[in-house]
Amino acid sequence: EQLTAPTFEIQNLKNVEASINFRTEALFSSTDFGGVPITYQTVISKATPINITDNVIFANEHKTVRMDTLPDINNPLQFPSDPRIDSTLIRLTIALQTNDNIPFNNTPPVEPDSTGDYTPNYQPIQFTSNDTLVADYVLSSYYAYDDGVAEYAAGLIESGNLIAYQFEIDTTYSLKQDTLIGFDIYFPPYGYSSGQRVDFFIYHDKEGLPGDVWLPIRSVSIKRSGNNQFQRIQFLPALLIDESKFYIGWKQPSTGEILVGLDMSNDTYDKIFVNTSESWYQNEDVRGSLMIRPVFGSGVVDASVGIEEEVAQAVYPNPNRGSFFIDGHVDAIQINSLTGKKIECAMQPSGNRTEVRIINDAPGLYILRYKQDHVIKSKKILIIR
Repeated sequence: EQLTAPTFEIQNLKNVEASINFRTEALFSSTDFGGVPITYQTVISKATPINITDNVIFANEHKTVRMDTLPDINNPLQFPSDPRIDSTLIRLTIALQTNDNIPFNNTPPVEPDSTGDYTPNYQPIQFTSNDTLVADYVLSSYYAYDDGVAEYAAGLIESGNLIAYQFEIDTTYSLKQDTLIGFDIYFPPYGYSSGQRVDFFIYHDKEGLPGDVWLPIRSVSIKRSGNNQFQRIQFLPALLIDESKFYIGWKQPSTGEILVGLDMSNDTYDKIFVNTSESWYQNEDVRGSLMIRPVFGSGVVDASVGIEEEVAQAVYPNPNRGSFFIDGHVDAIQINSLTGKKIECAMQPSGNRTEVRIINDAPGLYILRYKQDHVIKSKKILIIR
């Protein structure tokens, strides 16, 4: 639901005005990465979904263009309701359409089909061969600043130095927390010894800088993998993130060098912090995004059992017709569709349990999250007619 319209820059390099148009295409590919391979795909195309008042760009003009057609979380073609889906790839394509392949002709009489910008002197060059922008967005269980492709690598110089990468989560929802079960990190397959071990840390925030250690993850073995292949580092018990900012970082080991992939397509240099002398300071030298991705899951955070995917018996009946019970007192509750839409519901005490009623009891699979005694629990519930 938190969509920001993509923007891009265009500039007319000619000394005369030019006729332009745009066309967009959105590919939605929803799949299950963890189970039986299943994929839903649909392509939505539209001409001129751009906030441009006319189709003319003046001589040497520069402007910012915004794409107005955005994914619709309520469209089942874009986001199918199959409960097996756990990830969706959205590929946006924007193509510039011009008259570059239509001859330029100012000699009267000017025919309608000969009023373009193309000059035969440039043959056989086709100016429209570099007219398209493509961007991929993946909606999944991880949080990424990078696009998955490393142009460079970055690391610390001296043994004992610390680095931390800042992440922010949305705390506007009623539960205001999420469950961190690990992180993905890309180590380029060069520059370190096989079997190298590294200490990682999750930090609290302290006035915009890394604060106290929230969770240490000691002596992690670095695995050599292929290009742009992430290593997942999981931990138990899971960590309940109930603050708006947290940090993931590591300590440079006494032997060897640890390098992490650096993506240059998105610059989050101001979220990188370094500690070389018992104090943290914001990075100013390295540009780009470190290829580190927090991974979230749903379940119970418990020091004895770690994280459970779902609550087994506390929610019933399941399936139901829009009304069900939760054992015990519930402090807060939230129900979402599989596309992330918040579903209106009501709850009331009923003896030693809590009755929940979904206002819009449309059939389908929903995600229930509720808080009991400062612990977040979750359950998939199925509504039938």
